[in-house]
Amino acid sequence: MYAYFNFRTMLRFLGIFIATLILVSIVPSFTDAITITYISPIPVATIFAIVIAFYISNAITRMENIQTNVAVELSRSRRAYHLANGFTSSQDLKKWGKELQDLVIEYLQSFGGHDFGEYNKSSKEFREITYHIYKMDPKLLKTPKEIAIYEELLTTTREWAMVRQNISERKKQRISLYSWVILWSISAILILFLMLLRTQDIFSTRIVAGLSIVAVLFTLDLLWEINNLSKPERRIFARKYLFNVDKLKVNLPDEGLVNKKNTKIRN
Repeated sequence: MYAYFNFRTMLRFLGIFIATLILVSIVPSFTDAITITYISPIPVATIFAIVIAFYISNAITRMENIQTNVAVELSRSRRAYHLANGFTSSQDLKKWGKELQDLVIEYLQSFGGHDFGEYNKSSKEFREITYHIYKMDPKLLKTPKEIAIYEELLTTTREWAMVRQNISERKKQRISLYSWVILWSISAILILFLMLLRTQDIFSTRIVAGLSIVAVLFTLDLLWEINNLSKPERRIFARKYLFNVDKLKVNLPDEGLVNKKNTKIRN
């Protein structure tokens, strides 16, 4: 997971910190310290800690899953590109392989026109790749090696499609509005309890309450950042696809292919 602490983030943190300290200073507090003995924020704080930890853990897992699937997708795109080099027995196959490579590059370069937040806009380019692969006439394959390469290409394409589906689904699995309402409700109750702990005769209670509220708000801000792809993160992901184009220029050998006669093409 990428972490960004830029100028805007620092300003937001300072805003939360200063606004909270001002709030606990100007809002009237109890006149004596005896009243606070009947107030305990521990039960609410415990519930808040459990709930927020659960959502943060899920959000981190979701982001890590997206990163893993992006890496797999880039790997599959390179695999498909290099497999296209193996069709050399005829001019028609060479042309077909070159067209496939051009489509792969076009797909990767499409992320230059939109960031990762608009991932599904690349579906059109990906469908062109799959259509080009599936419309191949098996009769054009002349050698056992080409049959094996095409079989591997079909497998790679299926895996690529599954990875794209996983990325799309994970991007949608953000915290729901209802969950945010629950989180903010618990947070508001906890903040209320912390505000009630302040007394006029003990200044340190204001400091402790203020810092505790800041911690609650910082935790909510952390969850928001993890749950939503920030603009810098979306740009980082988009650049990965663009940088992958340069990696395609490395002509890797097609290793591990089975060169057996009568190899059946998997549908």
